[in-house]
Amino acid sequence: MKSFRQKEITHHLNTRLFPAIARSGLVLLCLLTQLSMARKQIPPCQLQISSIPPGATVICDESVYDSTPLTLSSLATGEHLITLKKRGYNDAQLTINLEVSQKSAIDVPLETINALLLIHTKPQGANVVIDGSDRGQTPLLVTELPIGKHLIHLSLPGYIEKEIEINPSDRTPTLVQTELISESASLTLISDPPQAKVILNGIDKGTTPCTLQRILQGSYDLEIQLSGYKPFKRTLKLSSGQNETLSAALEPVLGKLSVVSIPPKARIYIDNQFSGETPITQQEITPGTHRIRAEITGYEILARTIELGNEENKVEEFRLERNAASIQITTEPAGVTITIDGKDAGITEKSTNDADSVSLPLSIDTLSPGKHKIMLSKKSYFSDDFSVNAEIGEAFTKHIKLKRQFIPNYEVQTGSETYKGMLVSIDPNGDVKLEIKAGIIKTIPSGQVKSSKPIVP
Repeated sequence: MKSFRQKEITHHLNTRLFPAIARSGLVLLCLLTQLSMARKQIPPCQLQISSIPPGATVICDESVYDSTPLTLSSLATGEHLITLKKRGYNDAQLTINLEVSQKSAIDVPLETINALLLIHTKPQGANVVIDGSDRGQTPLLVTELPIGKHLIHLSLPGYIEKEIEINPSDRTPTLVQTELISESASLTLISDPPQAKVILNGIDKGTTPCTLQRILQGSYDLEIQLSGYKPFKRTLKLSSGQNETLSAALEPVLGKLSVVSIPPKARIYIDNQFSGETPITQQEITPGTHRIRAEITGYEILARTIELGNEENKVEEFRLERNAASIQITTEPAGVTITIDGKDAGITEKSTNDADSVSLPLSIDTLSPGKHKIMLSKKSYFSDDFSVNAEIGEAFTKHIKLKRQFIPNYEVQTGSETYKGMLVSIDPNGDVKLEIKAGIIKTIPSGQVKSSKPIVP
């Protein structure tokens, strides 16, 4: 059960407070209705906006509109923030206070944003024209260049003109760095060895190493000359702006070397390579340092170092000294085998005269100092020998006649007899000459010969 105090509070709310609140709400609703009707009856304001230059985007109270010139015809009375934006220009902002039904116009000049442009060329000193306006020479700093596209024209005497398009969008510095191409070519020449004469299309251009500048485009005949070396020749095709480097390894002109010796027939070695027997006449050889050696049996080896220049003709003579004795041996008959101390030394040769039974001399030049035993032998002959006591430079001559052995080697039968002996010859008519005893020759006529044959040992 409610207390007396609770009943009193409830009565107060029902009879006094709630009716008062209800009456106040009704009044507020009436006031709002009247205010809304009043606003519907107030005409809007109008604002005409233009810019210098035109084409700026309009932002009014954060609402974006079309570009200037522009008329805003539904603006409320009061303050409005107007912002104009255009590429290449600083933003323009202003506040405008419009009164009831006011029609107003504003014309806003826009401030240009200038780009920063730094132009470098290689080589320097190029003339700079931007959008048809001469701006000076490189290196160049341009500080008053509107934002947007621009055409830069670069020119320098002797170089191909060049155009570059740029499109700066803000104040950030723009660097243009370029290399101009020469209208002509350059040619750098190096030779090994250096200091060679340079001839270009028949004109002397100095000596290597060198760089030839401002050569017009085309074909050129190049020749590099140096005494003692073969000319270096080349046909070049050069283009504008080409920087050509050419290295020429010059080939030396060979020298000529002649070598003679006393005695002749010495074996010659050049840098340990056999080159022939003396005399050697004008053998081509690379210029420079060379080692020459002469060798001949029975003589001391002789060697020396020479210097041969380019295109030089040099004659070298070697006088060889003997280091052995020599001996000349003739034999009768020819065809005798000679041995010295048991080593084969050669065979005597038959004379060109068939009637001559004496051989040609056999020369032996390698007898070392001291005693030597010389043996002579031939089939069907008794061997012979002799000794010599040799000294350096001594020369011996010796003739030896060998005694023939009687050894029957042929048999002839006649009607009555058989002959055995050493066959001397068979004549064209068939007669047989037979040595039947040492020194006794018998001729058997062909008519008597019944049979003949060699005797097999």
